[in-house]
Amino acid sequence: MDFLEPKIKVATKKACNSMNTPPKPKHIKTIIAKSYTNDMPMFYQELNKTMLSNNILHQYKSFVTLHRVLRDGSPSLIGGYLDSFYPVIYKAYVKLQQQNNTEPLLQITKHYAQYIQMRVVFHQQHRFFTGALNIPEYETLPEEYYTDLKCLSTLSYIMDLMDYLLVVPLPIIHNYSSDRTKLDCTIPLILDANELYNVIIFFMHNLAHIEENESVFTFLYNRLLRIYQALVNLFGEARNNLYISNNMTVPTLKPLPTFNVTQQQKDEYRLKHPNCITKEKDRIAPKYTKEMNDDGETKELCKVGNQFVRILTQFIQVCSLPTADKESPDFKLMAMLKCLIDELQQPENYPALKTHIWKTFIGTHFLMQKENAIHVVEIKQNILVMELVQCIDNIENELIRVCKTHDGIDEFNKSVDEFISFIDKQLKEVSNKRTKNDQIFNALDLELGGLSVDNFDWDGLSIAVPKTDKVPIVCKVETKSKTVNPKFKELLDASRKLAAETQNLAICAKNMDSSEDTFPSF
Repeated sequence: MDFLEPKIKVATKKACNSMNTPPKPKHIKTIIAKSYTNDMPMFYQELNKTMLSNNILHQYKSFVTLHRVLRDGSPSLIGGYLDSFYPVIYKAYVKLQQQNNTEPLLQITKHYAQYIQMRVVFHQQHRFFTGALNIPEYETLPEEYYTDLKCLSTLSYIMDLMDYLLVVPLPIIHNYSSDRTKLDCTIPLILDANELYNVIIFFMHNLAHIEENESVFTFLYNRLLRIYQALVNLFGEARNNLYISNNMTVPTLKPLPTFNVTQQQKDEYRLKHPNCITKEKDRIAPKYTKEMNDDGETKELCKVGNQFVRILTQFIQVCSLPTADKESPDFKLMAMLKCLIDELQQPENYPALKTHIWKTFIGTHFLMQKENAIHVVEIKQNILVMELVQCIDNIENELIRVCKTHDGIDEFNKSVDEFISFIDKQLKEVSNKRTKNDQIFNALDLELGGLSVDNFDWDGLSIAVPKTDKVPIVCKVETKSKTVNPKFKELLDASRKLAAETQNLAICAKNMDSSEDTFPSF
């Protein structure tokens, strides 16, 4: 054993070294082989050092190595060893989020670490999944996973996990198609994406047999459709990349099912799984149906409430601080949102639902603090956030109407104005800073030889603009007309102008030295 332990230690150290190359397959294979013995503590001890290193290559390759070992290693890895190592993963993730360097590999590692952290939490909550994210034997799946509420909660988390995964690989393939080091993490991510898609299909199929609320299933199906389209795009790009196609067989995506289930199939499913519909849901179902059919106010309340929930979900995803803990306002607002989503699916108590929607709306100011504004500007999402704030502002009148209250609205509007001012101030501070690219543009002035910018032949300048994916933000709310706060328009215009100027500078810099990764795509 003394001879074997150093071998896995050396393999881990070499796999996670500081060379700008992918971890060598032979070192990964050594670690995987030793995962079936009792040598894994040595692996985690060595990984602890590299994952918390200040060298970004150490950190990035540590996450890649861990990811590959979890996928192909012993099933015993998903358990006590991983649980005890999770604090190190989380600490490394937080450490990465606190860095503001624009280095491309750092930006990639930030997103990658966030996905790995969520993946480990998923394993802690659902032990029967293998390290490759599949269910080994569906026959042995715990019966609770065939129930309505467990299906919904599991499906929601898996879809969230898929969303975080899809952030990483496609931009890397587009922008670093020949960088083997950066491309290496896309291989296990693509394999994960295929397995997660299959699991989503499984739970959606179960849910089709038991979910009585058609709007809930439609919402989930539309979300699945977007995931499917993103995967088709990702797998197609992966097949066209030489490095990826040489190192893996890109999976073939299964066709998207329609989930058309007959009443007979539903009856057979419920006979096989008699507890698939919870007793609590059975008890409130008649009341829920009556209210939804007969009470127009409940329908209107749920409609506006769901519109608000969609906006707030996006707002939380962008504005919440990566360092938030259970005592933070960010976490409390997320807990309120989760409870509200559950209530909107089963609106048993109309007065309580009104109160909870309104309290969640007023509680949005928890994410409108100065530190949130700084975070938004740092991750360059100020335009998106301002659009979301405007959506929240637009839905205000509708919420006042359906909730029949305006308690706390003055303080809320004050928080909105302060948040706008925080972002405005932060943007001005950023725009006034001298960047590290000043020398590039000074050199550009010399190249122009004092030529007036107005007389320069910009049309003759050929610049290849990097391809980027546009993510549509749908926050349209059917509301009564309301005068748009001029601050929104001014700040949005200023933000867009700053973004356009920044992109122009990036294009010029890239044209001066196309081989230098000065401006990351993340």
